Amino acid sequence: MYPYYETEWSILPPEHNRRYSPGLTINNIKQVINETIETNILRKPNPTRLRELIRQIRTARTAAEERAVVNTECAYIRSTFRETDCIWNDLNSSTMFIVGTALCTLAAIASPEMARDLAHEIERLISSSNAFLRKKAILCAFRMIRRVPELMDEFRPQCMQFLADKNHGILVSTITLVTEMCEQSVHVTHYFKAAIPQLVRTLKILGVSGYSPEHDVNGVPDPFLQVKILRLLRILGHGDPDQSEIMNDVLAQVATNTETNKNAGNAILYETVLTIMNVESENSLRVLAVNILGRFLLNSDKNIRYVGLITLVKTVQRDMTAIQRHRITILECLTDADSSIQKCAMELSFTLVNSQNIEMIVRELLKYLETADAEMKSICSSRLVRAAELYSPSIRWHLDVLLRVLTISGNNIRDDVIASTIQLISNSPREEQMFISDKMLQSIGNMNQLENRQPLVQVAVWTLGEYGEAGHFDEIELIEHYRQLLWAPQLSITTKQYILVSLAKISVRMEHCTA
Repeated sequence: MYPYYETEWSILPPEHNRRYSPGLTINNIKQVINETIETNILRKPNPTRLRELIRQIRTARTAAEERAVVNTECAYIRSTFRETDCIWNDLNSSTMFIVGTALCTLAAIASPEMARDLAHEIERLISSSNAFLRKKAILCAFRMIRRVPELMDEFRPQCMQFLADKNHGILVSTITLVTEMCEQSVHVTHYFKAAIPQLVRTLKILGVSGYSPEHDVNGVPDPFLQVKILRLLRILGHGDPDQSEIMNDVLAQVATNTETNKNAGNAILYETVLTIMNVESENSLRVLAVNILGRFLLNSDKNIRYVGLITLVKTVQRDMTAIQRHRITILECLTDADSSIQKCAMELSFTLVNSQNIEMIVRELLKYLETADAEMKSICSSRLVRAAELYSPSIRWHLDVLLRVLTISGNNIRDDVIASTIQLISNSPREEQMFISDKMLQSIGNMNQLENRQPLVQVAVWTLGEYGEAGHFDEIELIEHYRQLLWAPQLSITTKQYILVSLAKISVRMEHCTA
C-alpha cells in the first residue's frame, strides 16, 4: 500500500489529496499547487474580506478614518500586483475574457515599471487574430504610452496597418492610439503622414454610405469615428501645405453635407471647423468654416451658441475679415441671458474693433456694461478705455465714452481707467477741457449714488480743480457742494483727498479774481 497524504497537513484540497502515484512527478505536483492557488485564492474573491472592508468604511467616525481604511486596502492591492504574476498569467490565459480583464486592469493601474515589463505582451496581443483582444490591447497601449512615452516605438508599425482595418472597434482604437502618439512626438507625426490618404478615403466613405451602420446616431453616419479622424487629420496637416491640400476636398464635403439640426452633426461640424482652421487650408474653406460658426450663433441651443463663440475667439486671427461679416450676430449675443455667452461675445467683440466700426461696437458694449456683474464691469471698462485710445474718431467722442464708462461702472473700475481719463483730459485742447468740465460738474451735481461712483467723483473734482474757470460756474455753490462731499461718510479717504486738492486750486483762482 502506498502512503496517503494526510488531510491535516496537506496543502492540497480534498479532491487532490489522494494516495501517491508513480506518475505524479514533481512537475505535476507544482502544476496542481499552482492551479489550486489560482482557483481558490486569485480567481475567487473573498466575501468575508469584502464584508469586513465595507464594515470598516461604514463604521469610520471621520473622513480621515475612512480615507485611511481605503488607502490601506489600495496599498495592499498594489503590493499584491507587485509581488505576484497574477497580471502576466492572465495575459496568457486561454480565455479571452480573462485576457481582456487583465488588459483593462493593466491599463488602469500599471506603473511605468510594469508597463515596460509587459510591453512585449501587449505588442503580442495587438497582433492577435482575435479582434476583441486586439482592440483591448490597442487601448491598453494607449494608456501605457501616456505613462511611458518611449514605448510608442513598440506599437507604431502595427498601427499603420490597422488604420485600414475593416473592424470598427479596431479602427477607432487605433486612431485613438495614433492621435496620442502624434500629440507627444513630432517624429511620430511625420511617420503617420503617410496614412493621410487612407484616412481621407475612410472619411469620404463615412459621408456617403457610413462605415458601420449600427454606429450611426440619429441618421448621422458614425459621428464618433468621424470626429476621431478629423482630430487626427488636424494634427497631421498642421503646418504642412502639401498634406493639407489632400484634405481640402473631404473637409469641404463634410462641412457642406453634414446635417446641422442634430447634435451629432454639430459635433462633426465643430471638429471640421477646428481642422480647417488648424491646417493650411484654402481661403474659401476657412470662410466656409467661419460661416458654420456663424450658424452656430443663431442656434436655439445655448451650448451650441457658446461653442460657436469660443471657437471664433480661438480662430479669429486666422481670418478676421470673414468673422467681421458676423459682427452683428456677435454683438446680439451680448444681450443673451447666459452670462458665459455674454462674456465670450464681449471678448470677441473687442477683438473685432477697428477704426471703421468702433462707434457701433462701443455703443453695444456700453449697453452690455450696464447689466454686467462687478467683475465683468471691471474688465470691460478697462478694455473699452484701451479700445477708445487706439481707434477714437475724435477727442470729444473719446472723452464722452470715458465719462460714460466712469458713470456706468461705478466703483467696479480699475485704477488704470482713472489715470487714462486724467491723462486724456490734460492733453486735450482747451475747448475740450471746458466741455468735459461742464460734463463732470453735471455728473456730480446730484449727491445720490455718488458713494457708488467714487472714481467718477475723483476724476470730476480733479478736472474742476484744474480747468474749471472762475465765472464759468457758481464757485460758492460748488464749494458748498464740496463741503457736503467732504462730510459724506460713505466717501473714501482717497476721494476726499482729491476733493481737498481740488478745493485748494479753486480757492487760489477765487483769490486771484478778487484781487
